Amino acid sequence: MKTALDLHSCEQARQSRDPRFDGRFFVAVKTTGIYCRNVCKVKLPLAKNIDFYTSAAAAQAQGFRPCLRCRPESTPGSFAWQGTGTSVSRAVRLWYQNPAQTVSQLCARLGLGERHLHRLFIEHMGVSPVAVRQSIRLHQAKRLLDDTNLPMAEVSLLSGYTSQRRFNDHLLDTYGCTPTQLRTKTKARAVAGPSLHFRLGYRPPYDWDAVLEFLSMRRIAGVEVIEDGEYRRSICLGAQYSLLRVRQDKANHQLVCSVSHAPENELLSLTEKLRNMFDLYADPIEISHVLGQEPRLKQSLNKHPGLRVAGCWDGFETCVRAIVGQQISVAGAITIVGRLVERYGVECDLGAGISHAFPSSQKLAAELELEHLAMPRARAQAILNLCQAHASGTIDFDIMSSTELMHALQNIKGIGPWTASYVALRAMHEPDIMPMEDLVLQKMIVPGKRLTAKQLATKSQAWRPWRAYATLHLWQLANKK
Repeated sequence: MKTALDLHSCEQARQSRDPRFDGRFFVAVKTTGIYCRNVCKVKLPLAKNIDFYTSAAAAQAQGFRPCLRCRPESTPGSFAWQGTGTSVSRAVRLWYQNPAQTVSQLCARLGLGERHLHRLFIEHMGVSPVAVRQSIRLHQAKRLLDDTNLPMAEVSLLSGYTSQRRFNDHLLDTYGCTPTQLRTKTKARAVAGPSLHFRLGYRPPYDWDAVLEFLSMRRIAGVEVIEDGEYRRSICLGAQYSLLRVRQDKANHQLVCSVSHAPENELLSLTEKLRNMFDLYADPIEISHVLGQEPRLKQSLNKHPGLRVAGCWDGFETCVRAIVGQQISVAGAITIVGRLVERYGVECDLGAGISHAFPSSQKLAAELELEHLAMPRARAQAILNLCQAHASGTIDFDIMSSTELMHALQNIKGIGPWTASYVALRAMHEPDIMPMEDLVLQKMIVPGKRLTAKQLATKSQAWRPWRAYATLHLWQLANKK
């Protein structure tokens, strides 16, 4: 399927190798049978010899193979499924998290029939779910071959292949060489050992300073540190506590990441989690085109081009912080959370200012004493109820959709629509979530007037499917007043 984007714009972006369009479309060269990102450094082929495709899967479905130089598997994300507001977006994300899932298994998780999912994929991506899954498995395998020294059997398993033979045949059919030969053609970029180092690309612009400012206001002492343009925090990988460090390489449009004590087989899960946490799938051009129609939002877009929705490492942790922060200042909330971590958190001196890891829901469910929380009893009880629900699996941030999560959270006494929406905004990576009950948002649209939640919901329809970004821009405007 050829791209729905304007062909003239695609050609201009190809000629200029504009990184803002990286992943919005792919360039297929008919004379070589290869498809590339528009930023590929190879000699530009003649316009008559190329075709444009909305996704890598669409190009591969037409028989084109991925370029070994520009590595389409490293693109910031496919424009075809971003912000669709449908099950397509969630389906693709679930496949990136676990490419071994079959179409029927995925449909069961989404609560959809296979025929309906097929129609949605054809509508939004131009190819079937099976073709998309094959593309994702291939890209994940290529990433592991390039960036790790894992054995082939483990690469095959981690990238979603249930058969070693199918893995070998798929790569041979696509690249014209075996997995072993393919690995020798490339130089590993992720470095294993005491730490795992890797880079994640994004579409510029990216307002890294604004992301750090947002996270800094909410950082937990001992768990997170933000200084000198770098974000650091403790994370748990299995039973191992590790130090995560992230900084920006603005010149190359990348985030530079390192994780201590991280095995190579964690690479795919780490990169996907960090792409979501730092919103690397975002398409600033499309977002600004939609939100720029609103005068108030345009002010912030001009001041903060490329503003991202700062996500989180752990949804449970963010939910606890959100409950603590109900009806008190952000500074007051992180002080209380800091005390919670000091009393119940795991001591793990990782250096670089990191001394603790956030306590698990299991630990808090078993040991939390409400009188030690400096907050109203009802709010403290809501935290305990959340811990029990998460520890039992009733609430699962990795499996639930944003709608399911918000409903489950609001079933806990003491958690209302604002808290549920805020948690979904930061933990579920959905681009169209907006907390309509937020007082700041209600006051920021019309100067001197406060909208009701219903009026804000009506007004915000014009900003779909990017209302999460509208939320961040309005909060930015309020902070600068």
